[in-house]
Amino acid sequence: MDERHAEPGGPRPDMAADLIRLAAELATSRARLAHLVRSSPAVIYSLTADPPHRLTHVSENVAGGYGYTASQLLQVSGLTEAISVDESAEAALAVR
Repeated sequence: MDERHAEPGGPRPDMAADLIRLAAELATSRARLAHLVRSSPAVIYSLTADPPHRLTHVSENVAGGYGYTASQLLQVSGLTEAISVDESAEAALAVR
């Protein structure tokens, strides 16, 4: 059997090189995404779909505009608990 070819159904000899290349590409993509989130002027967040709509991610730049750290907001039980009445009214007006 030619040494360049693996047994049928077995690992390919070049699989390790592929995994190393893919891991490097993934690391580069993650670094690029982290840079975009850090440098964005917008607060980037995600919520659960079901009430009470818990935050699952908040970008760190939230502290500069809202006075809460991302980790503080992630500990809140629901989004409405984290937003004051004044902020809620302001946010509703901004959406319109």
